[in-house]
Amino acid sequence: MQFSIPRSHPALKGHFPDRPIVPAVLILEEVLALAKPLSSARIAGVTQAKFTSVLLPDQTCRITLSPSPLGLRFTCSTGADRIVATGLLTVIADTP
Repeated sequence: MQFSIPRSHPALKGHFPDRPIVPAVLILEEVLALAKPLSSARIAGVTQAKFTSVLLPDQTCRITLSPSPLGLRFTCSTGADRIVATGLLTVIADTP
């Protein structure tokens, strides 16, 4: 899945006025939006998240998800394959 946050997004106004960057929370929202319908288990939280590079407004970002014994791993990268964020989502199996 790919996404971009438009320069007009309200969260960018104060983050930072002279050179806006996409806040980490918006990146995580996109990761969770992708993961929820793909997982048969319940997403319980973000266990790990590391932000290694900035994401600029209107820049395309690709999310890759992969299962892990510890949960669901995610990687966010730009079209140039520059890694923006990596992490792990905790999943809890739904019990009948």
